[in-house]
Amino acid sequence: MSLANMIKKTEHCLLCEHQQNNFMSGVYCGITQKKPEFDKTCDSIKFDKVLEEKILENNIELKLVELTKVDTIGHFIIFLSIGIACLFLGIFLVDTYWLKFMEDPYIHGRYSLAVMIVILAIGVGIIIFATAPVNLYLRKYKIAKLKKKKLDDILKVYNLTYNINLSFQKKWPDMLEVTKDLKIYTIAKKGKHII
Repeated sequence: MSLANMIKKTEHCLLCEHQQNNFMSGVYCGITQKKPEFDKTCDSIKFDKVLEEKILENNIELKLVELTKVDTIGHFIIFLSIGIACLFLGIFLVDTYWLKFMEDPYIHGRYSLAVMIVILAIGVGIIIFATAPVNLYLRKYKIAKLKKKKLDDILKVYNLTYNINLSFQKKWPDMLEVTKDLKIYTIAKKGKHII
């Protein structure tokens, strides 16, 4: 099965200036007023602002996810270390006081077993807390990478490619300013040509 056949036809329309969309029929062609009916590529497709916006959106989303990688790994290492330390402390306390507790629970305190179990449970909880951001990062990364790949695959069918440079500058504590430089090229036998 060729690359062109694996891509849904409406995904071509989502990049086209002629696209129309409504609640009842979804995405359709603004020229024919019908769902797309082309074979591999659409002869009427018009790439312009919609394509540029989609390229920027997908690449910015992927880059923003990638920027959280260091923080995610740091969070994982710190909380995993704390969780493992709690587990070792709990295991040490159980190992040290278990036999004494079993011999005479009243002398060694009724609550000492509960404290040991709580410490072990806290350790397990912290380890779970350490892995949650990693799972979230991997899920977001996979989705962003898939969106970018779909877009790149569609462009490949039309012999198009692009170069994009993104830079992020922090403006406020929670705001980033994005500087973008995008060039879209047609892929010809003798090299790239800017469109």
